[in-house]
Amino acid sequence: MILQMEAPPSYTPPKKKMGTGMIVGLIFGGIFLCCLLPIGLVAGLGLFAFGKVKDTAACGLAMGRIQRAMILYSKDHEGKLPKAATWMDDIRPYYRKAQARTKDTDKVFGSMPDGEPFACTTDGVKTGIAFNKDLSGKKVSDIKDPMETVLVFETTNLQANLSETFKEPDFSLSPKVFGKHRGWMKATVAGNPKTGNAEMNFGTSQNDFSPPASTGDGDK
Repeated sequence: MILQMEAPPSYTPPKKKMGTGMIVGLIFGGIFLCCLLPIGLVAGLGLFAFGKVKDTAACGLAMGRIQRAMILYSKDHEGKLPKAATWMDDIRPYYRKAQARTKDTDKVFGSMPDGEPFACTTDGVKTGIAFNKDLSGKKVSDIKDPMETVLVFETTNLQANLSETFKEPDFSLSPKVFGKHRGWMKATVAGNPKTGNAEMNFGTSQNDFSPPASTGDGDK
């Protein structure tokens, strides 16, 4: 009689249970990959973009302050704008007053120093701000179209008390943002500053820049 021997059962090692720490790690890893990483990338790109455009905003803000300083100066000087030869020096006290009205925005966009020649900085490149010398010493009330008459404008030159007759600048020479020309900044006697054809509104009212009333002295 032949006895048949059964084969011993194959050995299967016990499955290891996943530890709590590993489970938590996988959960947080999944959350990071699906949610936090994209948010972080978007935030990083947003900060990068803001860093590129904030210089343009700061320049527009400075233009608005210069515009207001000019009008404040005129109200203390028989309605007349400053002389071209000394305009930056003449309006500095008024520029500081205008700056005090919007100081909170400096925390976001930065501020143009009031003790140096007025200038803009775009992506590390400085440009000057010139006064339209055709308006030198002119009465604001004599300016027929203050919304269209350019008061100060951005230029390639950079110096104190810079003044030039305004003419439309070459767009292809304007500062670049994201590798593209943004256009030149300018501010008219009244209204908001502009870059190219785009108006930049910083919450200022056109009433802030209203020309002073005629003094009745014959408008000499």
